[in-house]
Amino acid sequence: MKNGLIVDYKGNKEWYKDDQRHREDGPAIEYAHGSKYWYKEGKRHRLDGPAVEFVTGTKYWYYQGKHIECDSQQHFEKFIKLIAFW
Repeated sequence: MKNGLIVDYKGNKEWYKDDQRHREDGPAIEYAHGSKYWYKEGKRHRLDGPAVEFVTGTKYWYYQGKHIECDSQQHFEKFIKLIAFW
């Protein structure tokens, strides 16, 4: 069972909890080249920023594993407020 930090030979870092990618205080995957991915309980997820940040600057927002089409954190936060409303 995978738990904790795993670093591969290239310097890529991955955090696991109960065999699922998971990290509360930062990205669950940090590639040596600079891209970062946030996961919670095995699903891409982040509330305070994009869940995927490529080294090129491209960003993608995810909520509980679902990709949310938006172009800014402000737009994402409006979407989250709508979800809470339903």
